[in-house]
Amino acid sequence: MSDPFAAFPLATNSKCIRVFEVCPASSTAPEHDHQIYGELSVIDLNDNPLFSALSYVWGVHSTTPHFVHCGASRIKVTPNCFSALVNLRKKLINEPLVIWVDAICINQNDDAEKSHQIPLMGDIYSKATSTCIWLGEGTAGTDRAMQYLATAGAVAPVYTTTSDLAALLSREWIQRVWTYQEILLSSNAIV
Repeated sequence: MSDPFAAFPLATNSKCIRVFEVCPASSTAPEHDHQIYGELSVIDLNDNPLFSALSYVWGVHSTTPHFVHCGASRIKVTPNCFSALVNLRKKLINEPLVIWVDAICINQNDDAEKSHQIPLMGDIYSKATSTCIWLGEGTAGTDRAMQYLATAGAVAPVYTTTSDLAALLSREWIQRVWTYQEILLSSNAIV
């Protein structure tokens, strides 16, 4: 398997980052619906490019590996990252999604690259056209809580319980400090 990052080097004296262009699900190959395909590219944040960013927590690692297909290579991701991409891709209608995802766009095996890219995260979230906030897979209860919060009870009554709201508010994303920084820097956050 080839190195997916080798063809997309990042200059250490610039504000260049990699983004991942997620291909939409194929209507002609439904067996690929549970696989993520895409391509990496390099963009310069100084050029005000159009891209989204993903705000999520890595979550627990699984004994079953999850991969995204990046050109001729595969990049290992956590189940939570994979789930976020699968669900975001469902929203695509024959259009790719250009998104920055730390686990995919930063070479996690290169400490020098990480030390240069991590300080750019403030710029990444503030310059992204949207930030997709992934709280994790929903349940009937968390779905009711999200619907209630989205309408603030103003539309038809949504019957939710305190335990529904507690389940939503106990999500790991909400418990982490750095996620608040990501949402505060974002100009268009989508939960």
